[in-house]
Amino acid sequence: MPSYEIIIGRMLKDGRVAVTNNSATDVPLGTTFITAFWTSAEMVDGEFHNRESGTIADIDLTLKSVDVFRRQVECIPKGYSAAVELAGSGLSTVLLWLDLPRQKTIQIILRAT
Repeated sequence: MPSYEIIIGRMLKDGRVAVTNNSATDVPLGTTFITAFWTSAEMVDGEFHNRESGTIADIDLTLKSVDVFRRQVECIPKGYSAAVELAGSGLSTVLLWLDLPRQKTIQIILRAT
């Protein structure tokens, strides 16, 4: 089973979340994310390297809908950003992290395995 990661961008006015697929493959509808974590990176010799990371919370968020270029699709395509609906527990905790002052090099990521 593939491992999926999405980077959380921001909360949209309509309640969906802007995300970017950071996985090696498409993320299909119905995927359940179980871990939220943060990571920071720095550029060394033209490449990003993880500097540090930590777990935010265990979560249970299922991907319910995906809009790419204002069209509903069945997955978040590899490398694309999308507006998504997530259902389940843990989203409020993740969104609190979005409101914290943070450096631009810190990303908030959800992982499904």
